[in-house]
Amino acid sequence: MRVRPAAMAGLFYPDAPEALREELGRLTVAPASRVRSRGVIVPHASYHYSGSIAGETLSRLTIPRRCVILGPNHTGWGAPWSLMAEGAYATPLGEVPIDEPFARALLDACPLLAADDLAHRGEHAIEVELPFLQCLGPADLTIVPLVIGSEQPEEFDQVAGVLAERLRQSREPVLLVASTDLTHYEPKAVAEHNDAQLIDAIQTLDEGQFLQRVDRLHVAMCGYGPVACVLGAARRLGASGAQLIRYATPAHPGGDPQALVGYAGIIHN
Repeated sequence: MRVRPAAMAGLFYPDAPEALREELGRLTVAPASRVRSRGVIVPHASYHYSGSIAGETLSRLTIPRRCVILGPNHTGWGAPWSLMAEGAYATPLGEVPIDEPFARALLDACPLLAADDLAHRGEHAIEVELPFLQCLGPADLTIVPLVIGSEQPEEFDQVAGVLAERLRQSREPVLLVASTDLTHYEPKAVAEHNDAQLIDAIQTLDEGQFLQRVDRLHVAMCGYGPVACVLGAARRLGASGAQLIRYATPAHPGGDPQALVGYAGIIHN
């Protein structure tokens, strides 16, 4: 699979390029200034539900040429640590090439990672972030996409260490993007309580406490692995905290109001 086709266009976001550009224009903002960050956490539901949070959060950043995007494995396909190491991801706005030298360097440095594209087929968590990065980032944007199916904290820590080391060695800025939603299918009060606990741990860059709270609160959070990896890498790189840009639990029309999903945008300082 040299080019991974857009699987969610027309489902999670518009499939016509002009309509998608118009939607991105509504979902992004023009802040007074943009900041550089080592890591960011953004939601990956359809744009109707969480697109404004992802757009507002990513709008606050100076998007570098190289972005490493970590997302969960919703399909169950592929290796536990699936890195698509060559080719490109396609969206209606064009192809986003994979930074093959950086991807290969990660594969060489971490035996957990597998050069695998199976986990990327039909997976939405990475794809839905790309139009935002194409809209807000440079024309020569590249990505390193990693789909995580592992549930092992020691593996999260190992990958976080490798990411931090590779970023230290990079001669140009690199942005780590963790794609995740928070609490799934709980009443509003429960979702907001649980997510407040998770966000508190994220803001203190304590990935151990974060994982403990996911487990203790029995939170059905799809991307806790990507978040733990980005937290661990950002902490190693000297981040001092994280800023919550926005949090919401929008009700899905026609859905159960007692089964909400939490969405948050968080930038590491």
